[in-house]
This record gives sequence, structure tokens and C-alpha cells, in this order.
Amino acid sequence: MDEDSELPEIEIVRATETQSKMTKEFSELSNKKILVVDNDLFRVQFFQEIFKNNNVDIASSYDKAVTLLNNGEYDLICLDYDLGLDKKGTKVAEYMLAGDFSRQTKVMVQSMNKEGSQQISTLLAGIYDVEVCPFDFIYKNFGEKNA
Repeated sequence: MDEDSELPEIEIVRATETQSKMTKEFSELSNKKILVVDNDLFRVQFFQEIFKNNNVDIASSYDKAVTLLNNGEYDLICLDYDLGLDKKGTKVAEYMLAGDFSRQTKVMVQSMNKEGSQQISTLLAGIYDVEVCPFDFIYKNFGEKNA
């Protein structure tokens, strides 16, 4: 069985080393609501910079992500898997599924954890527009060019 055979093939957009469609799309837009769920300061600052023409909220923990999700709707959620010792991005995804949140929200799983990314994307597939793109690919295409 190959590595992608467990994922639904139609619903998940897999980014390649040369592109992240959601990053490109939202870096060119303005006044969109974006939630970055990540506890890595470098990544948070990077996303704030490339999405600088948008309204970016930051959640460095599961609890903060839940609070922000309950207080507003987002056009894009950049979701990491590793959020600390006891909470993972899968918990945020499960919360999104259980709640009454806009299904128009796009979700970019930007974790470097391949197994964790697969878990999140499998949970959200078919309900949300999901793109899996590890952060190093995004940084390679957007960060290094703008550095």
C-alpha cells in the first residue's frame, strides 16, 4: 500500500514541493480572516508577514484555537499538528467537526509531521477544502523569495 492510499483522493489537495495554492491565494488577497494555529514563533511570524494584508489571529494552543473559533469565522486556517505535549492539531480538527463552523473555511495543514498531517486531513476531508503542505515547502517558496 502506498503512502497516500489511506487518504480520500478527491477531497484533499496535496501541495507539491513547488507550490501551495492556499498560501499563494491568501498572500495575494486582503481583508480575509485567517487563523494560524501553531506554537512555533518563527512560523507564526512568517505567516503574519505573508498574510500581512489580511486579519490574522494566532492560536499557540488548543485552548486558544477553540476560543478564537468560537468568536469568529475564518476564511483560512493554517493548522499545525504538534501544539504541545497533550494537544494535537487533530483535536482542533475534531472540535471543528463537532461545532457549527462555516464549511466554506479552507484548511491548510502545514505540519512537518507527515503522519499527523494525514490524520488531520483524513478527519476534515469531504467537509472542508483541505491542502496538506509541510511548512518547509511553504517557506522554500514564499519565505526565501521574500527574505
